[in-house]
Amino acid sequence: MRCHNFFKKNLKKFLTKRTPSCIIISVTVIVTDKEVKRGEAVKRYSKQRETILNILHNTKSHPTAASIYEEARKTIPNISLGTVYRNLAELDSEGTIISLKVKDGSDHFDGNNFPHPHLYCRACKKIIDLELPFAEDFINQCATMSGSEIDSHSLMFFGKCSGCKALG
Repeated sequence: MRCHNFFKKNLKKFLTKRTPSCIIISVTVIVTDKEVKRGEAVKRYSKQRETILNILHNTKSHPTAASIYEEARKTIPNISLGTVYRNLAELDSEGTIISLKVKDGSDHFDGNNFPHPHLYCRACKKIIDLELPFAEDFINQCATMSGSEIDSHSLMFFGKCSGCKALG
């Protein structure tokens, strides 16, 4: 919007700066994938945001912000931890990623934003995606029994993963 306002205000100056045979006007158009509403900030593309999303989409480990930061530094050495936290908060608030709160004191992040249950292993501290065939039925039953409309959920189980259970 600033570019548009600047161009509008300075159009007369641009038009009066003529070369002997032509007028040169340069226009830059920025296109975003987010619908812009009046008074709303435009989400611009950033290499940092793309890198964070790529890290999350290419792992099933549900990393913390600190581990995302370490991984992002391999691509963008000068990225700050604050930038990682800010982008994770924005991605979570817009629903692009899921933030998982567990009892280890750190938030973990999931690039799969489709609501699905997780298991937090108290032994190895891993978060595991659970593919439960009854999950959709369970959510529908909860909605029916409560008389509510459920549009999302967060379901976290706590215990031991199969690997830790096998170790005893």
